[in-house]
Amino acid sequence: MRERRALSMSALMLIVVIIISLFSMSNASAAAGETEAVTVILYPVDDTYAEFYRPEKALGNSAYLLLKTGVLSEQQIFLKFDLSELPKDAVVHSAKIKLHSIAVPLETDVGIYAVSDDSWSEETLTYRNRPGSISTSPSSTAKVKMPGYLATEWDVSKDVARELQGNRMLSMMLMVEPTSAGIFSNIPYTMTFFSRDMESGSTPLPPEMKELLSGTSPALEITLTTGEGLGWIGYPPGGQTLPTKFWITILSVPAIMAAGFSIFLIIQKKKSARTPT
Repeated sequence: MRERRALSMSALMLIVVIIISLFSMSNASAAAGETEAVTVILYPVDDTYAEFYRPEKALGNSAYLLLKTGVLSEQQIFLKFDLSELPKDAVVHSAKIKLHSIAVPLETDVGIYAVSDDSWSEETLTYRNRPGSISTSPSSTAKVKMPGYLATEWDVSKDVARELQGNRMLSMMLMVEPTSAGIFSNIPYTMTFFSRDMESGSTPLPPEMKELLSGTSPALEITLTTGEGLGWIGYPPGGQTLPTKFWITILSVPAIMAAGFSIFLIIQKKKSARTPT
């Protein structure tokens, strides 16, 4: 009687452990393809601006990036970002380029345009040799608000997603939208933004000014997920904690073995008891 009860309990234990184990494995395996969205901030490898009235002048070492409206006085900003460190299978949820202004005389609409030619550099780009392969319509526009010392963002999600499947370099150009200033459209006025050289130390500044200006460099902020995942087996990178489902699954294995071994011993004992001496 006792042996029959022990056999029933062992069988029940085995069934429960198998169910828990299979449930844990299926959930953990499904979780292998799930990843949390992460936000990555990249800084330009090149940033500069070009001026109509100084067509041969390269301005890549300037602490500032300038935009100007008006006939025969145009200024354009060029930015380049290296995307090579991002996973190729990344799904881009959002991507935005941020600039910090210093002085803005009038609230102005500024468009950001894709540049397909990435061969330019800030040391050599001028108004005369600036890339000609620029999209005819802006990727997005944003209002740059007066008086300054404000951050302005432009959406470049589609451009980042496209370049991740391309040469993994992102070049963009900013310019004032032709009619954004209304009756002032043909009156020259300049909007000034911080360049990467201001924060990187290329521009001589006292320490207190450098601390004040920390975080004003142009930046590309990307929120993305990838299909890589941690999985439920294997040591995760970066010291992350292994999922609870992983441990449940691993601990279920010896439990299954123990239950099976108990049943085996009971069956063997029962056989021995029935064998005539």
